[in-house]
Amino acid sequence: METWQEIGEPNLGLMRSAIEPRMSGSEDFTSVMDTTFRIARQRSSVFVHSPTYLDLEIVASVLCWWPLKPEPTPNYTSQVTQLRGSLLRDPADIDSYLSRYFPQLNEPGPFQPSLPFVIGVPPPGWIPQSISDLLPLLITLPADAVVNFLLSQAGS
Repeated sequence: METWQEIGEPNLGLMRSAIEPRMSGSEDFTSVMDTTFRIARQRSSVFVHSPTYLDLEIVASVLCWWPLKPEPTPNYTSQVTQLRGSLLRDPADIDSYLSRYFPQLNEPGPFQPSLPFVIGVPPPGWIPQSISDLLPLLITLPADAVVNFLLSQAGS
């Protein structure tokens, strides 16, 4: 998949109906999907596959655009909603972060992590403080670990 529009119907309609009610006032569907796809494409590079619908769902889930059951806590949702705004305002922030922490993504060959931190599932109740806290989750955690993380963030 080279662009998010290639997911086609009915997936595109499903994503629109799931994401639009969760967008803040300044967000628009095309920008949300452009940002989601940009991160999903980097995620797929780490896992050495082409971007898939699942990659889009994972990114949209962590960024609180995709409906989850149970819902994350209001604190998590509020903080992530604020943080994701910077991704929409300046997509170069994504590229800047990625080039700093994941320079290998732009090099040929398989991804070899050499990060200044260990990627792991944050503890329940963890609230990201910056985009730098969120992007490693979005890009490096396997799908099952992302699901476990999101479930651990559920409100009571």
